Parts: sequence; structure tokens; C-alpha cells
Amino acid sequence: MFLDDSKKSGEVKYSWRVGVVILLLTGISIGLIDSSCCILRGPAQVPTLNSLLGPLCTSICSVVVLGAILWLFVLLCSVGWFLKLNLMQLIMGLVVFLCTIYIFYTAHSEIKFGSFLTDLRIPFLCFAGVLVSLAFGCTAYMCAKAIWGRPVCRDLTLKVTLILPLVLAEIMVAIWVNRYHIGVFGSVPVNIGWIIVNVMAVALLVRLVTIGMLAKIMSSLGLLILITSFGALASSSKQSRAPMAGIYADHSVKHVLLISIDTLRADALSFYNKQAYQTPNIDDLACESVVFRNAFSCSPWTLPSVASIMTGLPVAVHLAKDYNSKLPDAFPTLAEFMREAGYLTCGIGKNRFLTRKFGMSQGFMEYEFYSRNKRAVFLGEKILKLLRQIRPRRDTATERITDLAVEWIGSNFDKDFFLWVHYLDPHLPYAPPKEYLPESEPAPRIGEEFAMLGEVRSGHFVPTREEKHWIRELYFSEVRYVDSNVGRILEQLKACGIYDESMIILTSDHGEEFWEHDGFGHGHSQYNELLWVPLVVKIPFSTRKGVVARGVSLESIMPFILGWCGIQYDSNMFPAGPIAAPQQTDISVGEERPLISAGLYKKDKDKVAVFFEGIKYKYILSLVTGREELYDLLEDPGEKTNIVRLAKGKVEQAKEILAEHTEQSERLREYYSIESKEEIELDEDTLNTLKSLGYL
Repeated sequence: MFLDDSKKSGEVKYSWRVGVVILLLTGISIGLIDSSCCILRGPAQVPTLNSLLGPLCTSICSVVVLGAILWLFVLLCSVGWFLKLNLMQLIMGLVVFLCTIYIFYTAHSEIKFGSFLTDLRIPFLCFAGVLVSLAFGCTAYMCAKAIWGRPVCRDLTLKVTLILPLVLAEIMVAIWVNRYHIGVFGSVPVNIGWIIVNVMAVALLVRLVTIGMLAKIMSSLGLLILITSFGALASSSKQSRAPMAGIYADHSVKHVLLISIDTLRADALSFYNKQAYQTPNIDDLACESVVFRNAFSCSPWTLPSVASIMTGLPVAVHLAKDYNSKLPDAFPTLAEFMREAGYLTCGIGKNRFLTRKFGMSQGFMEYEFYSRNKRAVFLGEKILKLLRQIRPRRDTATERITDLAVEWIGSNFDKDFFLWVHYLDPHLPYAPPKEYLPESEPAPRIGEEFAMLGEVRSGHFVPTREEKHWIRELYFSEVRYVDSNVGRILEQLKACGIYDESMIILTSDHGEEFWEHDGFGHGHSQYNELLWVPLVVKIPFSTRKGVVARGVSLESIMPFILGWCGIQYDSNMFPAGPIAAPQQTDISVGEERPLISAGLYKKDKDKVAVFFEGIKYKYILSLVTGREELYDLLEDPGEKTNIVRLAKGKVEQAKEILAEHTEQSERLREYYSIESKEEIELDEDTLNTLKSLGYL
């Protein structure tokens, strides 16, 4: 029996079962509310229901365990006897106490408790929490005592209370599907229909189901969640080294690490440019690797460039080149090839255009890409941190990405894996840590951070010569900051004993212009300050080293990795071919194919660039105005003198290359059944961010 009415006193006798049910109800309710809040405040990418289950179960389990401990403590200390409290008062006090703890956590979860003396919000909130707890506790007890005297009100209250977790669960799912526009949800008629159906379901439960049955159902559900929580916690312990199903350990190359650094010009690294600031960690890697001195991106901005890296296809084939387009599922990605070959695949990084909605997560078993600096943290995640000594995945700045990568390598070094780490720095805003700032005084109008891309491009902020120099200094400071983080990842590989046997590729998606052609930023032109990127490839055990001068495209990274890992692929599907074949003893020797770059983010200024005759000539065609540019890069590496009128034969040669490239791209799109680009709807937050960064 859930409760028994006493005929003599008219009061209710409570058993331990009542307390268990109330604690379970409280735990489930708090866990569901916490999950709903985190979805509303959460990351831009879609959290799966599976990813919500762990923190949800942990929150419920923690509330129940904490409540039980407090309950037993009160009983053992006989406080109830001294204060003349009955079981009803104890339970109500515990419920209010636990709810107050959660409200307190939610109100200031970002406050560091180590700053108790310096942050006056903490003692104020503590004092306010005590007052709120007392007020709500007294009110709740008086209301419960008044209701309990009336059987009809009492039964209705009990039923509604028992059904409350079901209602909260439905609300959480509704928030989830509406926030991320899953399925047909999001339209007003569907939501209204969904609300009506659920209200009717709750009404039927209240009408037809008995209190005892509801109590048993909720008790069984709560106990199942508790068992699941403890089981999940035990199985996910860091001491557990059980191999994952489907992960093999007999590959010729066991570990592949791809590090891509957003907006990194090749000449920002001291290995490429002796006048640049020192980047010792990347330099050390380069000394043990093959360095391609003339690697060029497939596009001057992130989305199309990374899509080409991950598919080995030109921009004209995958068509993920606009701010509202995505990589179609039809194209097999590098991660999919690696996963199917038995590698554990993981992607970690930060960039709005690399989140799940843009299709970049295809093939990754684990994908931790973010678009914001912070996301909401589940209460359960913080508890798991204390129990398992793991860090909640919240701060996604450069150091946090490194922390995640180092942690992941430490947990999976005994498996064959493909790990992709993408740093957003040195992308705007330029805000390096103080220890990496130059020793010179900051420009007064700029200070130690710079994020005025939109203002610069619109003409509302016109930097002086000295200010332009300082902006470059901030950029190079961020490069040094990223270099130190790359060093931490390399040190972790060495600490785990897998550095020598690993294949490591370090590159960038594009460069950055600092007024070389009277522009600033990236994505707006096809000049080499945006296309020339570093490409450092460490072969396992460094069996190949040296500097390669021939021009290569980032499209060639995917077939290169597949070939060295012994994964079969159709070479006809990769127009650029690999940067080198496994059987080559001299990687510097190779076919020099024309290189193509396409896909400016502003369609009214779209251009395509062609490198041909090695990297001697470069042809740029405006797809909007038809304007042509031709540069002899050997004589004019700064692309200052347009020789289009002096070399008509070279222009015709470039046009023939473009025509052949267009025809080949059309055949590949037809093979993959791609007729046009795949568009996605961007939320208001994404659009506002793009506008603030000058993309729109």
C-alpha cells in the first residue's frame, strides 16, 4: 500500500515506501528540468537523446542518494524527535532542500566557488537560498496539511504529483524537437495537436489509473534508472580498457592524427618563414616530416575547404560553398572510410561551419564540435566530473580543445584511431592570452583584442599603418598560442608511446589577408595570402623526410591517408590524386596537376582560381563580371602585375583547364546523383553571428 488512512485520527500513516517514491519523483523531476534547461541554453549542434541519458540518469541518481543520506542522517541524529517533526515534515523539508540546491546551482553555475571572498554574489545567494528554502518549506507543508484533510483533493494531488515526471519528460522531448526542428515539429498546428493529445493522455491517467499503480510504476522506473546510472558509471570508468566493438588493431598505420588550424597562413610559421615569430612545436614536427612548401587550399574559407579535405573532391562537385549549404550525405567521407576499415573515429574542435548541421560529422563515432565558447553543462556532468575525474565539455576555446584531445588520446591510445582536431584560433577575434602578447604597447584604439572585421569592411573603422601592424601582431600571437597547444598533443602521443608509429598531418583550411590586396580577413578573394597554407606530413617512424617544392592541393590529403593505411578506393573518384603514394621512396617526385580553388562566400563576387604549369602561372576568373587576371608567380609572387593581355595563350590554356574541370565535376555529381547544392535553414543566432563577423 502506498498510504493508509487512519480511521481514528484522520491522518495519514507514512512508510519508508512513501519516502522512496517521493525521492524518486524529486530526482526524476529535477533531472528532466535540468535537461530541458540545458537544451534551451545548449550548443548549436543537435544533442542526441542518448547524449542526454547519461547526465539525466546521473542527476536523478545523485538527488536520490543525497536525499536518502540526509534523511537517514536526520533520523539517526534524532532531530525529528527534538523538533517534534513527523515524517511528512521531514519529507517536505528534504524535497524543498534538494530543489533549492538545484535552483542555486542553476542560478550561478558559472561562478567559481574559490572566489568566495571576492565575489559577493556567492554569500548573497547562499543567504537568499536559505530564506527561499524556509519560505517554500513552510508554505508547502501548510498547503499539504490542508489538502490532506480532504480525500478528493488528496487523491487528485497524489495522482498529479505521480504523473508530473511524465509531463516533464514530454516537455523535454518537445523542447528538444522544436529547438532543433526535428521531424515535423516546429509548426504551430503540430505543436497544438501534440499538446491536446498529451493533455488528454494525462487526463485519462488521472481518471483511470489508481494511486497505488502509479506509485509502483514510478518506483519501478526510478529504480531502473538508478541501476542504469550505477552500471553506466562503472562501465565508463577510465580503468576499463575493453576494446570497442568493430575496432581492429592490425592496420599498417595504427594511428592517424589530422590537425587543422583555422585561418593559418603558411608564412606565419617559422619553418616556412624565418622572419616569423618562432613556432617551436610545429617546427619540431616539421623536422621529422615531409613539408610541402607549396600547398594550396581548395577555397578561401572554411566550409568548402574542409568539405574538400574530408571528401577529396573539388568544390564544384560537393557544392558546399555557401553559408547556408551543407555537405551532402551522398559523398563518402574520410571518416567513413576509416570507420569502415576498423578505425575508431573522433572529431574535436570549434567552428560554426563544422558543426553537425553542416554535414561534417559523417563517419565520426564521436564528434565534439562547437560553435560557441561555452554551452550549458548538465548537473549530471558536474557530478560525473567529481566521481570520474573528467572535465565537463563546456569551454571550447583553444586550451579546452587541447584538453579534450589529450584526454581522448589517453583513453584510446591502445586502439587504432583516426582523430581530427580543428583549432579555431587564429581566426577572428584576435584575443591571445596575455603571456603571448608582444612586448610593445597596444594600439590605443584596439587594445589587446580585435574583432572589428565588419567595421573594417564597411569603412566605419579605418586603421592607421601602426594599427594594421598591431592587428597583425595579435594574429601572430594567436599563432604562437596554438603552437603551444599543438605541442601538448604531440607530448601526449609521446607519453602514450605512440608518437613514432603515428601518421600526423598538420594543415590549415585557408589563410588571412592583411591588406596585401587592400582587403582584410578571408573568403573574399583568390589571392595567395588566402590560399597558401602549411602542409606538414609525418610518416610513421619518419621513414620519409624533407621539403617538397611541387604544388599540391588539400584535396589530396584524403587519398593520401587511405593509400598509406591500405584502404582500397577508386582513384577515379579523386581528381587531384594523393600527394604521394606509399611505394614512393622520393615523395618530392610526383605528377603536377592543375590546382583549382573556388567558392567565395559572397556570391556577388564569386571567383575561381587555376594554378597550372606547376605553380608558375595563376589564372583568376570572376564568375560575376567575367574579369580575368593572370600572374606569373615565379616572377611576381605577390600577384601585383596582371599579365592577362600579354599572355593570351596562357589565358586560353587556363580556360581549357577550367572547362575540363567543369566537365569532370559534372560527371562526378551525376555519379553521386547530386543535381544542386543542399541548403539548410540557419537559426537567428547563427545569422546574427555571421553578420557580426562580416560574413553577411
